[in-house]
Amino acid sequence: MLSRAFLLYGELGKDYLLHVGVETMRRKLKLNHNGQNLIEYAIIVALVASAMVAMSTYVFRSVQATQQVIQKGYTEYDED
Repeated sequence: MLSRAFLLYGELGKDYLLHVGVETMRRKLKLNHNGQNLIEYAIIVALVASAMVAMSTYVFRSVQATQQVIQKGYTEYDED
């Protein structure tokens, strides 16, 4: 079955339909690409946040160890 554009414009109608189809696909791909970028950024943010949460345990231990060294220094100073 021939399309209406082909019947009206012949070969030019065929080229026009091809052009419209290509432009439609470009628009759809562009929308998908924008969604993909958003997902990639969300994954990066999640990875950074999880790394910070995992590191927080070690930071807290380090702070407590430093406080313990300072406290031990004060108690030794009071004994002298």
